[in-house]
Amino acid sequence: MDWNAFLEGAPKRPFDPIRFFRWRCFVDYGSGLGGDLFVHLISGIHFVPTRNTVPQRAQSAGGLFHYKDGRDFPDLIETFYELSEFRVALRCNLNNDQGEFFGFYGTKGTLIIKESNCELHSAGHPAGTRLHTTYPGG
Repeated sequence: MDWNAFLEGAPKRPFDPIRFFRWRCFVDYGSGLGGDLFVHLISGIHFVPTRNTVPQRAQSAGGLFHYKDGRDFPDLIETFYELSEFRVALRCNLNNDQGEFFGFYGTKGTLIIKESNCELHSAGHPAGTRLHTTYPGG
């Protein structure tokens, strides 16, 4: 292993096996949760609209709440995207086992996709009413 080659473009420091094997956790070498996992959620929303469009605005928040191991990148990222026809909320969560989800918010209802579950909530029904839910194998 060539530690100096690994550090190319990053600040020089003594060999650190944590930084070498868990490089995605450090700003010097990777893009963290956003570049490793969140990018897959973002690309997934482009399959939903009737036309290929980019968000007009986005607002994001997150932080380093769970892991206290010296990493630089957040372990939670949540972003709200405004597209011309609907809004999308995405979350990457390493804080607990609740995982990620897609939330599509329109004027006629809300669609929540989490893992292999899909829930549709109509704006014309009382809060919490599910119009349709699918489960793995169902």
